[in-house]
Amino acid sequence: MLSAFLLNIAIVRALGPAGSGSFFYVINTFALLLLLASCSLESGLGYYTARQELSPAAATGLSMVWSAGTATVLLFFLPLAGIALHLPEGYLFCWLYLSGSLLIVFFSALFQAKQDFVRPGIAISLLNVLLILLIWLTPEPDLGSHETAQVFKQYTVVIFGQGLFLAGLFTYKYVQAKGILMPTGAAITRLFRYAGQAFLSNLLFFLVYRVDYWLVKALHTDDALLGNYIQASKLGQLFFIVPGIIATTVFSVTASAARKAMHEPVAQLSRLIFAVVAMGLIFLLLTGYWLFPVLFGAGFTQMYLPFVWLTPGIIAIAVLYPYTAFYAGRNEIGVNIRGALLALPVIVGLDLLLIPRWQITGAAIASSAGYIVYQCWIMRRFTRSHAIAWRDCFWPTKKDRLLISRSLMNLYK
Repeated sequence: MLSAFLLNIAIVRALGPAGSGSFFYVINTFALLLLLASCSLESGLGYYTARQELSPAAATGLSMVWSAGTATVLLFFLPLAGIALHLPEGYLFCWLYLSGSLLIVFFSALFQAKQDFVRPGIAISLLNVLLILLIWLTPEPDLGSHETAQVFKQYTVVIFGQGLFLAGLFTYKYVQAKGILMPTGAAITRLFRYAGQAFLSNLLFFLVYRVDYWLVKALHTDDALLGNYIQASKLGQLFFIVPGIIATTVFSVTASAARKAMHEPVAQLSRLIFAVVAMGLIFLLLTGYWLFPVLFGAGFTQMYLPFVWLTPGIIAIAVLYPYTAFYAGRNEIGVNIRGALLALPVIVGLDLLLIPRWQITGAAIASSAGYIVYQCWIMRRFTRSHAIAWRDCFWPTKKDRLLISRSLMNLYK
């Protein structure tokens, strides 16, 4: 988590608000293409591996073949997505980024299915540090397109290295002497049936998260403002990292049927996340006006106000992670899909209404409103199904507060 944050700061300080806005806008477009190309196969791989219905050897074989093959096919669609390629170098670095990203997605899901979080985290962090050093050792930038291209090349090589390392580490740890295999036809059919449901959920959730990037670009063409908004949004997404890790555990335990009654632990996790995220956001609300330009650079003076308006939505989404993982682990992805279907029109409609008038602040208001709608739908379903009061999903109990205080004391020590 820390290495990813430092890497983001290194990129924005090297490229400035306009350059980083263009850089992350392209990365966002790549992310959409990767989501479409992956078909959310990682969801099926994680689900059936956690249930021990798919062997690690077969999961590894399919992940490697799918990553290399779909990355190659995607190259032909990049110009259609507005990504300019300079032959042959452009194709090479784009293939490295696409295949490496797919490997990271697939093998992260497989490690999580094995409830192994430490090894992949260390590997990714070390390579992030390497990229930070490469960026800092690069000569003083001219903030032009050449510098952006140079950072992109460094970024793609490290992404590919991360994916390759995770694949090798998983193979060594969980496949080793068994040899890499391919799943049977019946197993592939089950995988894609599950992944097909997860795909719609992931696509909708991705658009709920990031459709505002494209709308800010389309309705207001200032790359510097776009850069400020993307950093406000990415800063908010940092608060989703720990809930995301917690959610993978909830998913694995629920999918493996290790615990039948998960609703009480899920509600407790929700309360703990609410408390911790709220404390972090309050700190940034009090200090961000001065802190953001110091961290990100003098050009990021306009990210504070959008961040303020994003905070209610950040809390809403962070608290939701255990619940969406709970429903995914129970193979009830339709609950998550319906929530995203309600949120997305709210975000798009308000973006179209507010961005022309209030620019990136309007985009932040629209996103927060959509996130809260999503939260209300999921929470309403959960509390009704399990006879739990809304208050019990948010407000920490005395036991929760004691747990948080002890954890903070241990961290301090």
